[in-house]
Amino acid sequence: MRFPGIIPALTTPFGADGAVDHAALERNATALLDAGVHGFVATGTMGEAGSLSAQERRDVIASVVKAAAGRVPVIAGVSSGTPAQTIAYANDAAAAGAVAIMLLPPLGYRGDERETIAHYRAVADGIDLPIMLYNNPEASGTDLPAALIARIAAEVDQVVAVKECSGDARRIPAILAAAPQLEVLVGGDDWALEGFASGATGWVSGVADCVPADCVALYEACQAADYVGSTDFIIRTITAAPARWACRAISRPWRRRAAGSPPTVSRSGTRARSRTSRGSPARPSTIGRRTPAGVLMVSSIHR
Repeated sequence: MRFPGIIPALTTPFGADGAVDHAALERNATALLDAGVHGFVATGTMGEAGSLSAQERRDVIASVVKAAAGRVPVIAGVSSGTPAQTIAYANDAAAAGAVAIMLLPPLGYRGDERETIAHYRAVADGIDLPIMLYNNPEASGTDLPAALIARIAAEVDQVVAVKECSGDARRIPAILAAAPQLEVLVGGDDWALEGFASGATGWVSGVADCVPADCVALYEACQAADYVGSTDFIIRTITAAPARWACRAISRPWRRRAAGSPPTVSRSGTRARSRTSRGSPARPSTIGRRTPAGVLMVSSIHR
């Protein structure tokens, strides 16, 4: 299985009561499909998976699978601190219709290389889905350099791809040289051009939640080796456009708001805005659940 193209890391919309807004989730996914994206990641970091119960995770994945309707693959984020918990998440995801999982090293504990490989091997032994390794040292506390990725792939047959989120585009050719059988996808929001130029076949993107058609255009320009057009996208969308920040965290603790009043969608006091694939302004209507650090995520983009 391969995952080329633009794959938004979906946000999870919540209502004012804190419940997942499945209708908004399906609307968001449909708008992204209309813009031409090539897949979805559900219950990932952008989807605030750490704040979801097991049942909520299942239901979110099922809603995304329903919206996708077989047109694009749905990948489920299933990272946790133990193989047993990850296996449970992964099997729930498979039952809900996901076709692959995305998996960080074990959370909450920085294992050595032997322990990291053992974690992936144990998970693979308990599931039937393909695995996309997820290298995000900031999120997991553990880095997966190219040599370690190659060792994991050599010992775990179900590993078929890597989401590389270290921020270093040089990692991509290094991974391809060490493990040429793997597909490598860019995982950062601001180095997709460098990633594609370095050999990545896809982009798991938070920016694509806000400007999906532009992200698809970037991918198509890179496929055609049109790096002038690609650079234009970077200047317009990544460097200058405030839309990127509509999908980023805002630090306004929930407890500071009056009871029953959802937080303002803002960054540095300015109301965040995004644009739909049709180019019209979209109103972020719901806010993500509070994370342990008191950070909220904008989670309903397309209306």
